[in-house]
Amino acid sequence: MADYVSAEESMAMAMAGMAALANAPTSPKHTPNDDDYDEEQDQYQEQYQEQYQDQYQQPADQEKPQLKTEDQGSEWSTATFMGERATATIADDPRTPTAPAAAPATAPAAAPAMPGHKRKAAEMSTGGPENSGDIVEVLDPHGDLVLVIGAEKREFLVCSRTLARASPEFDQKCLRNWQVVPGPRKEGDTPGPLRKLNLCGFNAEAFHVVLLVIHGAAPQVHQKMHDTKLLHDVICVTHHFDMTKCLAPVAGTWLKRIYKKDVSSYDDIATQLWITHQLGHLPCAKQTVQNMILSARRTPDGKLIGRTAPENKRYDAYNTLKITGLLDDILQARNSLIKEMLRRVDETIKRLSHSPKIPSQADGKTVCRARSTQSRCDSSMLGGLFRAMHAENWKNFDHNSSPERTYKRIMRIAALASNLAEPTSAHRACDPFGGTWPTLESLVEDEVEKISWDVRGFAERAFSLGMERA
Repeated sequence: MADYVSAEESMAMAMAGMAALANAPTSPKHTPNDDDYDEEQDQYQEQYQEQYQDQYQQPADQEKPQLKTEDQGSEWSTATFMGERATATIADDPRTPTAPAAAPATAPAAAPAMPGHKRKAAEMSTGGPENSGDIVEVLDPHGDLVLVIGAEKREFLVCSRTLARASPEFDQKCLRNWQVVPGPRKEGDTPGPLRKLNLCGFNAEAFHVVLLVIHGAAPQVHQKMHDTKLLHDVICVTHHFDMTKCLAPVAGTWLKRIYKKDVSSYDDIATQLWITHQLGHLPCAKQTVQNMILSARRTPDGKLIGRTAPENKRYDAYNTLKITGLLDDILQARNSLIKEMLRRVDETIKRLSHSPKIPSQADGKTVCRARSTQSRCDSSMLGGLFRAMHAENWKNFDHNSSPERTYKRIMRIAALASNLAEPTSAHRACDPFGGTWPTLESLVEDEVEKISWDVRGFAERAFSLGMERA
Protein backbone atom coordinates (compact mmCIF):
# COMPACT_ATOMS: atom_id res chain seq x y z
CA MET A 1 0.00 0.00 0.00
CA ALA A 2 1.40 3.40 -1.04
CA ASP A 3 2.58 5.70 1.71
CA TYR A 4 0.23 8.45 2.60
CA VAL A 5 1.52 12.01 1.92
CA SER A 6 -0.19 14.82 3.70
CA ALA A 7 -1.09 18.11 2.10
CA GLU A 8 1.54 19.97 4.12
CA GLU A 9 4.32 17.59 2.97
CA SER A 10 3.19 17.88 -0.68
CA MET A 11 3.25 21.68 -0.52
CA ALA A 12 6.78 21.65 1.03
CA MET A 13 8.09 19.39 -1.73
CA ALA A 14 6.70 21.68 -4.41
CA MET A 15 8.30 24.77 -2.86
CA ALA A 16 11.67 23.06 -2.69
CA GLY A 17 11.51 22.09 -6.35
CA MET A 18 10.71 25.63 -7.43
CA ALA A 19 13.65 27.02 -5.42
CA ALA A 20 16.03 24.56 -7.08
CA LEU A 21 14.88 25.62 -10.56
CA ALA A 22 15.31 29.31 -9.73
CA ASN A 23 18.98 28.76 -8.60
CA ALA A 24 19.88 26.57 -11.62
CA PRO A 25 22.38 28.18 -14.13
CA THR A 26 21.14 29.27 -17.56
CA SER A 27 21.99 26.91 -20.41
CA PRO A 28 24.79 28.29 -22.60
CA LYS A 29 23.24 26.78 -25.76
CA HIS A 30 20.27 29.20 -26.06
CA THR A 31 19.57 32.75 -24.91
CA PRO A 32 16.00 33.94 -25.59
CA ASN A 33 15.64 37.29 -27.38
CA ASP A 34 13.07 39.19 -29.52
CA ASP A 35 14.49 37.96 -32.82
CA ASP A 36 14.10 34.34 -31.78
CA TYR A 37 10.53 35.02 -30.71
CA ASP A 38 9.64 36.54 -34.11
CA GLU A 39 11.28 33.63 -35.91
CA GLU A 40 9.29 31.12 -33.88
CA GLN A 41 6.06 33.02 -34.61
CA ASP A 42 6.80 33.02 -38.35
CA GLN A 43 7.51 29.31 -38.35
CA TYR A 44 4.36 28.63 -36.41
CA GLN A 45 2.30 30.81 -38.79
CA GLU A 46 3.63 29.04 -41.89
CA GLN A 47 3.03 25.64 -40.35
CA TYR A 48 -0.52 26.60 -39.35
CA GLN A 49 -1.37 27.99 -42.78
CA GLU A 50 -0.10 24.88 -44.57
CA GLN A 51 -2.08 22.67 -42.24
CA TYR A 52 -5.21 24.81 -42.63
CA GLN A 53 -4.99 24.84 -46.41
CA ASP A 54 -4.51 21.09 -46.62
CA GLN A 55 -7.25 20.12 -44.19
CA TYR A 56 -9.86 22.89 -44.20
CA GLN A 57 -9.50 25.21 -47.16
CA GLN A 58 -10.86 22.83 -49.80
CA PRO A 59 -14.03 21.87 -47.89
CA ALA A 60 -14.59 25.52 -46.99
CA ASP A 61 -14.37 26.56 -50.64
CA GLN A 62 -16.95 23.94 -51.54
CA GLU A 63 -19.39 25.18 -48.93
CA LYS A 64 -18.84 28.92 -49.47
CA PRO A 65 -21.44 30.41 -51.88
CA GLN A 66 -19.75 31.79 -54.96
CA LEU A 67 -20.46 35.45 -55.74
CA LYS A 68 -21.79 35.89 -59.25
CA THR A 69 -20.25 38.49 -61.52
CA GLU A 70 -22.04 40.02 -64.48
CA ASP A 71 -20.44 37.46 -66.81
CA GLN A 72 -21.24 34.57 -64.49
CA GLY A 73 -24.63 35.83 -63.37
CA SER A 74 -27.20 33.06 -63.44
CA GLU A 75 -30.90 33.54 -63.94
CA TRP A 76 -32.66 34.19 -60.67
CA SER A 77 -36.19 34.85 -61.79
CA THR A 78 -38.23 35.14 -64.97
CA ALA A 79 -41.56 36.82 -65.55
CA THR A 80 -43.70 37.45 -68.58
CA PHE A 81 -43.90 41.20 -69.14
CA MET A 82 -46.22 42.53 -71.83
CA GLY A 83 -45.71 39.48 -74.01
CA GLU A 84 -41.91 39.51 -73.67
CA ARG A 85 -39.60 37.48 -71.46
CA ALA A 86 -38.21 39.56 -68.61
CA THR A 87 -35.22 38.09 -66.76
CA ALA A 88 -33.58 39.29 -63.60
CA THR A 89 -30.07 38.51 -62.44
CA ILE A 90 -28.06 39.81 -59.53
CA ALA A 91 -24.31 40.29 -59.29
CA ASP A 92 -21.62 42.39 -57.66
CA ASP A 93 -20.36 45.29 -59.72
CA PRO A 94 -17.49 43.68 -61.71
CA ARG A 95 -15.93 47.05 -62.38
CA THR A 96 -15.06 47.58 -58.71
CA PRO A 97 -11.40 46.54 -58.25
CA THR A 98 -11.02 43.55 -55.93
CA ALA A 99 -7.18 43.52 -55.94
CA PRO A 100 -4.47 46.18 -56.38
CA ALA A 101 -3.47 44.65 -59.71
CA ALA A 102 -6.99 45.13 -61.10
CA ALA A 103 -7.06 48.86 -60.38
CA PRO A 104 -5.90 51.32 -63.05
CA ALA A 105 -2.42 52.73 -62.58
CA THR A 106 -3.50 56.35 -62.82
CA ALA A 107 -7.05 57.58 -62.41
CA PRO A 108 -8.30 60.24 -64.86
CA ALA A 109 -8.60 63.74 -63.53
CA ALA A 110 -12.41 63.83 -63.81
CA ALA A 111 -13.05 60.40 -62.29
CA PRO A 112 -15.40 60.58 -59.29
CA ALA A 113 -14.87 58.76 -56.03
CA MET A 114 -17.73 56.29 -56.58
CA PRO A 115 -16.84 52.77 -57.85
CA GLY A 116 -16.76 52.55 -61.64
CA HIS A 117 -16.82 55.37 -64.19
CA LYS A 118 -19.79 57.70 -63.64
CA ARG A 119 -20.84 61.10 -64.85
CA LYS A 120 -22.28 63.84 -62.71
CA ALA A 121 -25.96 63.61 -61.74
CA ALA A 122 -26.82 66.70 -63.81
CA GLU A 123 -25.50 64.97 -66.94
CA MET A 124 -27.38 61.76 -66.31
CA SER A 125 -30.96 62.91 -66.85
CA THR A 126 -30.70 62.56 -70.62
CA GLY A 127 -28.08 59.83 -70.93
CA GLY A 128 -28.57 57.81 -74.09
CA PRO A 129 -27.86 54.28 -75.33
CA GLU A 130 -24.19 55.15 -75.85
CA ASN A 131 -23.69 54.28 -72.17
CA SER A 132 -24.04 50.55 -72.91
CA GLY A 133 -22.57 49.39 -69.63
CA ASP A 134 -19.57 51.77 -69.60
CA ILE A 135 -21.24 54.61 -67.68
CA VAL A 136 -23.57 54.50 -64.71
CA GLU A 137 -26.32 57.12 -64.92
CA VAL A 138 -26.64 58.61 -61.46
CA LEU A 139 -30.18 59.14 -60.20
CA ASP A 140 -29.02 59.29 -56.58
CA PRO A 141 -25.36 60.11 -55.82
CA HIS A 142 -25.75 58.27 -52.52
CA GLY A 143 -27.48 55.28 -54.13
CA ASP A 144 -26.79 51.70 -53.13
CA LEU A 145 -28.11 49.78 -56.14
CA VAL A 146 -27.29 49.69 -59.86
CA LEU A 147 -30.16 48.75 -62.18
CA VAL A 148 -29.18 47.33 -65.57
CA ILE A 149 -32.16 47.85 -67.89
CA GLY A 150 -33.06 46.62 -71.36
CA ALA A 151 -31.14 45.05 -74.22
CA GLU A 152 -28.79 48.05 -74.35
CA LYS A 153 -27.94 47.44 -70.66
CA ARG A 154 -28.19 51.02 -69.51
CA GLU A 155 -27.10 51.29 -65.89
CA PHE A 156 -28.70 53.56 -63.30
CA LEU A 157 -27.42 54.21 -59.78
CA VAL A 158 -30.54 54.46 -57.63
CA CYS A 159 -31.66 54.39 -54.02
CA SER A 160 -33.20 51.04 -53.12
CA ARG A 161 -35.22 52.58 -50.30
CA THR A 162 -36.79 55.07 -52.71
CA LEU A 163 -37.78 52.21 -55.01
CA ALA A 164 -39.22 50.28 -52.08
CA ARG A 165 -41.35 53.23 -50.98
CA ALA A 166 -42.64 53.88 -54.53
CA SER A 167 -43.39 50.23 -55.23
CA PRO A 168 -44.04 47.64 -52.53
CA GLU A 169 -44.26 45.17 -55.40
CA PHE A 170 -40.70 46.00 -56.46
CA ASP A 171 -39.61 45.72 -52.85
CA GLN A 172 -41.20 42.29 -52.52
CA LYS A 173 -39.99 40.87 -55.85
CA CYS A 174 -36.57 42.46 -56.24
CA LEU A 175 -35.26 43.88 -53.01
CA ARG A 176 -36.50 41.57 -50.32
CA ASN A 177 -36.60 38.10 -51.88
CA TRP A 178 -33.42 38.55 -53.89
CA GLN A 179 -31.62 40.46 -51.10
CA VAL A 180 -30.04 42.88 -53.52
CA VAL A 181 -29.18 45.68 -51.10
CA PRO A 182 -26.13 45.26 -48.80
CA GLY A 183 -26.05 46.48 -45.22
CA PRO A 184 -26.02 50.22 -44.50
CA ARG A 185 -22.70 51.99 -44.88
CA LYS A 186 -21.28 54.19 -42.13
CA GLU A 187 -19.51 57.45 -42.80
CA GLY A 188 -15.80 56.89 -43.30
CA ASP A 189 -16.16 53.27 -44.39
CA THR A 190 -14.43 52.23 -47.60
CA PRO A 191 -17.14 51.81 -50.28
CA GLY A 192 -17.69 48.17 -51.08
CA PRO A 193 -18.86 46.69 -54.37
CA LEU A 194 -22.30 47.83 -55.47
CA ARG A 195 -25.03 45.31 -56.04
CA LYS A 196 -26.52 45.08 -59.54
CA LEU A 197 -29.99 44.06 -60.62
CA ASN A 198 -30.41 43.11 -64.29
CA LEU A 199 -33.93 43.64 -65.67
CA CYS A 200 -34.28 42.55 -69.28
CA GLY A 201 -37.42 42.97 -71.39
CA PHE A 202 -38.09 46.56 -70.30
CA ASN A 203 -37.72 49.74 -72.32
CA ALA A 204 -34.67 51.44 -70.80
CA GLU A 205 -35.83 54.95 -71.70
CA ALA A 206 -39.25 54.29 -70.15
CA PHE A 207 -37.64 52.93 -66.99
CA HIS A 208 -35.44 56.02 -66.89
CA VAL A 209 -38.55 58.23 -66.89
CA VAL A 210 -40.01 56.28 -63.97
CA LEU A 211 -36.77 56.55 -62.02
CA LEU A 212 -36.58 60.30 -62.65
CA VAL A 213 -40.09 60.80 -61.30
CA ILE A 214 -39.69 58.74 -58.13
CA HIS A 215 -36.27 60.29 -57.41
CA GLY A 216 -37.75 63.80 -57.48
CA ALA A 217 -36.61 64.86 -60.97
CA ALA A 218 -40.05 65.06 -62.63
CA PRO A 219 -39.33 68.45 -64.30
CA GLN A 220 -36.68 66.73 -66.42
CA VAL A 221 -39.43 64.58 -67.97
CA HIS A 222 -41.32 67.49 -69.56
CA GLN A 223 -39.21 67.51 -72.70
CA LYS A 224 -40.25 63.90 -73.36
CA MET A 225 -44.02 64.51 -73.09
CA HIS A 226 -44.63 64.63 -76.84
CA ASP A 227 -44.00 60.90 -77.27
CA THR A 228 -47.13 58.72 -77.10
CA LYS A 229 -45.26 55.45 -77.41
CA LEU A 230 -42.92 56.40 -74.56
CA LEU A 231 -45.86 57.11 -72.25
CA HIS A 232 -47.33 53.74 -73.25
CA ASP A 233 -44.09 51.98 -72.24
CA VAL A 234 -43.75 54.03 -69.06
CA ILE A 235 -47.19 52.86 -67.94
CA CYS A 236 -46.21 49.29 -68.83
CA VAL A 237 -43.33 49.57 -66.36
CA THR A 238 -45.40 51.15 -63.60
CA HIS A 239 -48.23 48.65 -64.09
CA HIS A 240 -45.81 45.73 -63.84
CA PHE A 241 -44.56 46.99 -60.47
CA ASP A 242 -47.93 48.36 -59.29
CA MET A 243 -46.70 51.94 -59.03
CA THR A 244 -48.68 53.88 -61.67
CA LYS A 245 -49.82 56.40 -59.07
CA CYS A 246 -46.23 57.68 -58.86
CA LEU A 247 -46.80 59.29 -62.30
CA ALA A 248 -49.15 61.89 -60.80
CA PRO A 249 -46.66 64.77 -61.33
CA VAL A 250 -46.53 64.19 -65.11
CA ALA A 251 -49.57 62.11 -66.13
CA GLY A 252 -52.15 64.86 -66.65
CA THR A 253 -49.91 67.13 -68.71
CA TRP A 254 -48.56 64.27 -70.78
CA LEU A 255 -52.05 62.98 -71.62
CA LYS A 256 -53.18 66.44 -72.75
CA ARG A 257 -50.27 66.68 -75.15
CA ILE A 258 -50.64 63.30 -76.85
CA TYR A 259 -54.40 62.61 -76.78
CA LYS A 260 -56.18 62.57 -80.18
CA LYS A 261 -59.94 62.59 -80.32
CA ASP A 262 -60.06 61.42 -83.95
CA VAL A 263 -57.38 58.71 -83.67
CA SER A 264 -57.87 56.16 -86.47
CA SER A 265 -54.74 54.00 -86.91
CA TYR A 266 -55.15 50.59 -85.30
CA ASP A 267 -51.78 50.84 -83.53
CA ASP A 268 -52.50 54.37 -82.28
CA ILE A 269 -55.92 53.27 -81.04
CA ALA A 270 -54.44 50.38 -79.06
CA THR A 271 -51.77 52.64 -77.57
CA GLN A 272 -54.21 55.40 -76.61
CA LEU A 273 -56.76 53.03 -75.10
CA TRP A 274 -54.10 51.51 -72.82
CA ILE A 275 -52.97 54.95 -71.69
CA THR A 276 -56.43 56.38 -70.99
CA HIS A 277 -57.56 53.21 -69.24
CA GLN A 278 -54.56 53.03 -66.90
CA LEU A 279 -54.66 56.75 -66.12
CA GLY A 280 -58.37 56.53 -65.28
CA HIS A 281 -59.63 59.14 -67.78
CA LEU A 282 -63.06 57.67 -68.56
CA PRO A 283 -64.29 60.25 -71.16
CA CYS A 284 -61.10 59.87 -73.21
CA ALA A 285 -61.28 56.08 -72.90
CA LYS A 286 -64.89 56.05 -74.15
CA GLN A 287 -64.03 58.22 -77.14
CA THR A 288 -61.10 55.97 -78.01
CA VAL A 289 -63.35 52.91 -77.78
CA GLN A 290 -65.84 54.58 -80.15
CA ASN A 291 -63.08 55.06 -82.71
CA MET A 292 -62.00 51.47 -82.22
CA ILE A 293 -65.52 50.11 -82.76
CA LEU A 294 -66.13 52.18 -85.89
CA SER A 295 -62.93 51.07 -87.60
CA ALA A 296 -62.81 47.48 -86.35
CA ARG A 297 -63.20 44.56 -88.71
CA ARG A 298 -63.94 41.01 -87.64
CA THR A 299 -61.76 38.09 -88.64
CA PRO A 300 -63.30 34.82 -89.92
CA ASP A 301 -62.75 33.30 -86.48
CA GLY A 302 -64.55 36.21 -84.80
CA LYS A 303 -61.68 38.35 -83.50
CA LEU A 304 -61.28 42.13 -83.61
CA ILE A 305 -58.81 43.60 -86.05
CA GLY A 306 -58.09 47.16 -87.15
CA ARG A 307 -59.29 48.60 -90.42
CA THR A 308 -55.90 48.39 -92.18
CA ALA A 309 -54.14 46.01 -89.80
CA PRO A 310 -52.40 42.86 -91.09
CA GLU A 311 -53.66 39.51 -89.95
CA ASN A 312 -50.95 39.13 -87.33
CA LYS A 313 -51.88 42.46 -85.69
CA ARG A 314 -55.23 41.58 -84.23
CA TYR A 315 -56.26 43.54 -81.18
CA ASP A 316 -55.93 40.47 -78.98
CA ALA A 317 -52.23 40.39 -79.93
CA TYR A 318 -51.78 43.50 -77.77
CA ASN A 319 -51.24 42.22 -74.23
CA THR A 320 -51.97 45.68 -72.88
CA LEU A 321 -55.50 45.53 -74.32
CA LYS A 322 -56.00 42.14 -72.72
CA ILE A 323 -55.14 43.68 -69.37
CA THR A 324 -57.89 46.30 -69.75
CA GLY A 325 -60.51 43.54 -70.03
CA LEU A 326 -62.43 45.53 -72.66
CA LEU A 327 -61.83 43.47 -75.80
CA ASP A 328 -64.86 41.21 -75.42
CA ASP A 329 -67.13 44.18 -74.66
CA ILE A 330 -65.80 46.09 -77.66
CA LEU A 331 -66.30 43.10 -79.96
CA GLN A 332 -69.87 42.71 -78.73
CA ALA A 333 -70.53 46.43 -79.21
CA ARG A 334 -69.14 46.30 -82.74
CA ASN A 335 -71.33 43.31 -83.66
CA SER A 336 -74.40 44.96 -82.11
CA LEU A 337 -73.79 48.13 -84.11
CA ILE A 338 -73.68 46.17 -87.38
CA LYS A 339 -76.88 44.33 -86.46
CA GLU A 340 -78.63 47.58 -85.55
CA MET A 341 -77.86 49.15 -88.94
CA LEU A 342 -79.02 46.04 -90.81
CA ARG A 343 -82.17 45.92 -88.70
CA ARG A 344 -83.05 49.47 -89.67
CA VAL A 345 -82.58 48.68 -93.36
CA ASP A 346 -84.89 45.64 -93.05
CA GLU A 347 -87.52 47.70 -91.22
CA THR A 348 -87.43 50.32 -93.97
CA ILE A 349 -88.01 47.67 -96.63
CA LYS A 350 -90.95 46.20 -94.66
CA ARG A 351 -92.56 49.58 -94.14
CA LEU A 352 -92.31 50.52 -97.79
CA SER A 353 -93.75 47.10 -98.77
CA HIS A 354 -96.85 47.44 -96.53
CA SER A 355 -97.84 51.11 -96.72
CA PRO A 356 -101.58 51.95 -96.29
CA LYS A 357 -103.61 53.02 -99.32
CA ILE A 358 -104.96 56.33 -98.04
CA PRO A 359 -105.25 59.79 -99.64
CA SER A 360 -102.12 61.85 -99.33
CA GLN A 361 -103.88 64.69 -97.51
CA ALA A 362 -106.00 62.59 -95.12
CA ASP A 363 -105.73 63.61 -91.43
CA GLY A 364 -102.12 64.75 -91.85
CA LYS A 365 -100.58 61.26 -91.46
CA THR A 366 -98.95 61.20 -94.86
CA VAL A 367 -96.19 63.44 -96.11
CA CYS A 368 -96.10 62.87 -99.86
CA ARG A 369 -97.42 65.77 -101.90
CA ALA A 370 -96.51 64.39 -105.34
CA ARG A 371 -98.82 61.36 -105.38
CA SER A 372 -102.49 60.81 -104.72
CA THR A 373 -101.79 57.98 -102.27
CA GLN A 374 -98.96 57.15 -99.89
CA SER A 375 -98.69 53.59 -101.27
CA ARG A 376 -97.71 54.85 -104.71
CA CYS A 377 -95.03 57.00 -103.18
CA ASP A 378 -93.69 54.11 -101.09
CA SER A 379 -93.73 51.76 -104.05
CA SER A 380 -91.67 54.22 -106.03
CA MET A 381 -89.18 54.51 -103.15
CA LEU A 382 -89.05 50.74 -102.70
CA GLY A 383 -88.24 50.20 -106.37
CA GLY A 384 -85.45 52.74 -106.24
CA LEU A 385 -84.13 51.12 -103.06
CA PHE A 386 -83.96 47.65 -104.61
CA ARG A 387 -82.19 48.95 -107.67
CA ALA A 388 -79.66 50.78 -105.50
CA MET A 389 -79.04 47.72 -103.34
CA HIS A 390 -78.47 45.63 -106.45
CA ALA A 391 -75.97 48.20 -107.73
CA GLU A 392 -74.10 48.01 -104.39
CA ASN A 393 -74.14 44.18 -104.43
CA TRP A 394 -75.96 44.22 -101.10
CA LYS A 395 -76.88 40.52 -101.30
CA ASN A 396 -73.21 39.71 -100.80
CA PHE A 397 -72.95 41.93 -97.77
CA ASP A 398 -69.74 41.40 -95.77
CA HIS A 399 -70.69 40.98 -92.12
CA ASN A 400 -67.01 41.20 -91.14
CA SER A 401 -66.52 44.71 -92.52
CA SER A 402 -66.17 47.70 -90.23
CA PRO A 403 -69.28 49.59 -89.02
CA GLU A 404 -67.91 52.75 -90.62
CA ARG A 405 -67.80 51.14 -94.06
CA THR A 406 -71.22 49.55 -93.62
CA TYR A 407 -72.80 52.89 -92.76
CA LYS A 408 -71.26 54.53 -95.83
CA ARG A 409 -72.68 51.80 -98.06
CA ILE A 410 -76.16 52.32 -96.63
CA MET A 411 -75.92 56.05 -97.22
CA ARG A 412 -74.89 55.47 -100.85
CA ILE A 413 -77.87 53.16 -101.32
CA ALA A 414 -80.22 55.71 -99.76
CA ALA A 415 -78.98 58.52 -101.99
CA LEU A 416 -79.29 56.42 -105.14
CA ALA A 417 -82.74 55.11 -104.18
CA SER A 418 -84.05 58.63 -103.64
CA ASN A 419 -82.75 59.84 -106.99
CA LEU A 420 -84.24 56.87 -108.84
CA ALA A 421 -87.64 57.23 -107.19
CA GLU A 422 -88.43 60.89 -107.78
CA PRO A 423 -86.01 63.79 -108.20
CA THR A 424 -88.58 66.51 -107.49
CA SER A 425 -88.46 68.51 -104.28
CA ALA A 426 -92.07 67.59 -103.42
CA HIS A 427 -91.05 63.96 -103.07
CA ARG A 428 -87.98 64.47 -100.87
CA ALA A 429 -90.00 64.28 -97.66
CA CYS A 430 -90.83 60.64 -98.42
CA ASP A 431 -87.17 59.61 -98.26
CA PRO A 432 -86.99 56.92 -95.53
CA PHE A 433 -83.28 57.62 -95.08
CA GLY A 434 -83.74 61.33 -94.59
CA GLY A 435 -84.12 63.09 -91.25
CA THR A 436 -85.34 59.97 -89.43
CA TRP A 437 -82.18 57.94 -90.05
CA PRO A 438 -79.78 58.30 -87.08
CA THR A 439 -76.20 59.47 -87.47
CA LEU A 440 -73.33 57.02 -87.10
CA GLU A 441 -72.02 58.91 -84.06
CA SER A 442 -75.30 58.53 -82.20
CA LEU A 443 -75.49 54.83 -83.03
CA VAL A 444 -71.98 54.07 -81.73
CA GLU A 445 -72.46 56.21 -78.63
CA ASP A 446 -75.49 54.13 -77.70
CA GLU A 447 -73.45 50.93 -77.98
CA VAL A 448 -70.53 52.31 -75.97
CA GLU A 449 -72.86 53.28 -73.13
CA LYS A 450 -74.05 49.67 -72.95
CA ILE A 451 -70.55 48.48 -72.03
CA SER A 452 -70.14 47.56 -68.37
CA TRP A 453 -67.55 50.18 -67.49
CA ASP A 454 -65.67 49.85 -64.21
CA VAL A 455 -66.65 53.36 -63.18
CA ARG A 456 -65.35 52.95 -59.65
CA GLY A 457 -61.97 51.68 -60.83
CA PHE A 458 -61.64 54.57 -63.26
CA ALA A 459 -62.53 57.03 -60.53
CA GLU A 460 -59.93 55.62 -58.12
CA ARG A 461 -57.17 55.75 -60.70
CA ALA A 462 -58.18 59.24 -61.79
CA PHE A 463 -58.17 60.52 -58.19
CA SER A 464 -54.72 59.07 -57.42
CA LEU A 465 -53.28 60.66 -60.58
CA GLY A 466 -55.17 63.94 -60.54
CA MET A 467 -57.01 63.09 -63.75
CA GLU A 468 -60.23 64.79 -62.63
CA ARG A 469 -58.48 68.07 -63.44
CA ALA A 470 -57.13 66.90 -66.79
